[in-house]
Amino acid sequence: PDLKAGFLHNDDMALAARQVVENAGLGDQVKIGGIDAMSPAIDAVTSGRLVATARNSAPRIHGAAVLLGWYAATVGMDEARANVPGFLLADGPAITSAIDSNPDLANEPWKLRGYGRSTAEGLRWLQDQLIF
Repeated sequence: PDLKAGFLHNDDMALAARQVVENAGLGDQVKIGGIDAMSPAIDAVTSGRLVATARNSAPRIHGAAVLLGWYAATVGMDEARANVPGFLLADGPAITSAIDSNPDLANEPWKLRGYGRSTAEGLRWLQDQLIF
């Protein structure tokens, strides 16, 4: 098949897909990424088996909803509607290997996500310390 990449809904699926791709002898042809930033996936990014994983941060996502609910209950719905922005970003970091693959940005490294460095090692350490 002419498969070039796969983006899976979670890291378990991504790691399983990576194994299938490698078993089919297509490991160099197909790039795989996932979501959850599980320890095995972060390790797979570090070793080059996955191209990326992303943290879907439950505390940030659900914490924002709890804070919003508390705010609305405290000040009232009308004031909450008037004061809360229509868009709140509940982001989670992407864990990637080194990102200096864009030669057009060689002279502008500040435009590179992660300053051209892998985010995997630092985020794995935070996760191991139960901080992240």
